[in-house]
Amino acid sequence: MKELMLQRVGDYLRPFDPESAERMKAFHEYQPIRAQCTGTRRPRSYRQLKGYWKACEILADNMDQFADKYAVDWAVRVELRFFGRMTVKGDNVMVETLSISYENMDHIEANNFFSRAIPLMAKWLGVAKEELLKRAEE
Repeated sequence: MKELMLQRVGDYLRPFDPESAERMKAFHEYQPIRAQCTGTRRPRSYRQLKGYWKACEILADNMDQFADKYAVDWAVRVELRFFGRMTVKGDNVMVETLSISYENMDHIEANNFFSRAIPLMAKWLGVAKEELLKRAEE
């Protein structure tokens, strides 16, 4: 069984995101597919998430203090206080950041996070928010 996120367009259902489009390839063209569908109240923008990760990659490529896009992502979450738990053990501080996955954030929560994250990353890079977004779309 494959789980897909679909979107209704007129009388048709189409993949909502690239992951669902890839999973659909497991079925033959014109093969009947049995489905039980439920609507979701937690729509998310794949384009927005993809842009965020591309911005993280841009910072990692242009700033020496970040080893990779995951280090940028972690720093952004910590700076925005987007974490669930912080533990201090001796001189060490351990931070457990919250997930930005589709399952854990709805559309409004994601918009709030990204609307704070992108300007922060642009500031770190020393460019305008619009410039970072433009570079992330390339």
